[in-house]
Amino acid sequence: MESNVNKNSRQQEMFKIIEAYEQSGQTQRAFCKERELAITTFLYWLRKYRKEKIKSDLFIPLNILNRDSNSHYRIDLPNGIIIHLNGSEGLKLISELISHVCGK
Repeated sequence: MESNVNKNSRQQEMFKIIEAYEQSGQTQRAFCKERELAITTFLYWLRKYRKEKIKSDLFIPLNILNRDSNSHYRIDLPNGIIIHLNGSEGLKLISELISHVCGK
């Protein structure tokens, strides 16, 4: 079984290759041929890279400084929807919503 360190290192290596491809302006086939990389391997890592990129672009960190039961929270979404939540139950609801959306 491959260790997590080896998996992470392989992922970092392949993501750097994918980033090089995106900067190259070459077709996928030309890029792979030049680097003697199997197109199927390249496409596998390209899908993983894009999936990770989408995940990282979806959320921004949210730091909550005051967590008392009288706090009011407001979330402004890019589409104009505003969500208002109150107190610790509001934080619990946010946590459950994110867990549900992320499939955890």
